[in-house]
Order: sequence, then structure tokens, then C-alpha cells
Amino acid sequence: MKTIKTNVKINSRDISAQDDSTIRFNQPLAITDNSTQWNGTQYDIDSLDMNYFDGIVSANHGQNIQDAIGKVVGLKKVGNKIIIEGIKYATKINPIAQLAYNLMKEGFVTGVSIETVGPDPDSNLTWKNHKLSGLSQVLHPNNTNAYAVVSNSINQARKNGLDITELEGIKQDLTRLQRLNNLVFRFEKRQ
Repeated sequence: MKTIKTNVKINSRDISAQDDSTIRFNQPLAITDNSTQWNGTQYDIDSLDMNYFDGIVSANHGQNIQDAIGKVVGLKKVGNKIIIEGIKYATKINPIAQLAYNLMKEGFVTGVSIETVGPDPDSNLTWKNHKLSGLSQVLHPNNTNAYAVVSNSINQARKNGLDITELEGIKQDLTRLQRLNNLVFRFEKRQ
């Protein structure tokens, strides 16, 4: 069995903050469908089992307890799509959740990525008989505007009385990744 991760991007105009911890999508977000993905594979939605999924949303496919940032709101299978209506973030108890909420709300980190477990794809590169096992909000470190939001998230988490040590480390990591990405972008542009 292989675990597969699939990324989806949404636009900030598709997001509305319902309260200080829940993001609702103006139109339900398709976290996966039967279209061909960037790697050439696709999911057979009819055989994709959603009953295995516990609804927890993690940060960047993390498996540590602090990576649990929220829960899915309104998971459904509709036609050839798996959709969600929103995400309720654990902003009062997890500073990483506060960061993820702020980045989603402001439209900077709007990608989600599913995880599935199941057999290798068939000869048509279709993943059949998979189980939905996870959903993550994924980072896009090449967004230069995200750094101001990270600072705002740190300040908000500090005001909430949360330990921000790990959040400050993420800010440093994002800064390093942004510098590296800028170098790569300049190099590719010259080619």
C-alpha cells in the first residue's frame, strides 16, 4: 500500500471567516476529484472510501500532535468530487493552528492536500479502492507576502498566552526558504 498526497489551491476570494476560528468556503472546496493531476494520475472517486478519515486537518502533512490544526466542516462526496464546506481551526489551543488560520484567511496559504492509502495505480494511472486518510493545509513559502502574516500570527498567539517557540522557528524556516526560492527564480529566469 502507498500513501499518496495531492495538492489543491484555492483563491482568497473563495474564503470567508465565519468567526475567529472557522473558515467557510463561499463555494464548497473540492479537495479531490477525478481530473488528471499534475503527476499524470487521477482518482476513481466512486471507489474512494471516506469512512476511514477522522476529519482532522494537519499542517503540511505533519504527524506530530502539534500538527493537528483543525477539523473539516461538511465533508461530502458529490458526483465526481470530494468536497468540504470549511475548516474549524484549533486557534485557542495551538499556535500553529492560529498561524494556519491567519494564512488561510488572508489568502496566503490556501493549498490543501489529501492523503490516501491504497494499491498502486492501474494501467490508466488511476488510483482505485483508496481510503481518504488525511487532509493538510500546505505551505507555499514562495509567497513573499506571507511573512507579515506570520509576524501577525506570532503576536496573536503571544496575546493568547500560547508558547510561540515553534512558531518563531517556522518564521525563520520560511525566511530561509524564501531566500532560496528567490535565488532559484532568478537562476531560472536567466535560462
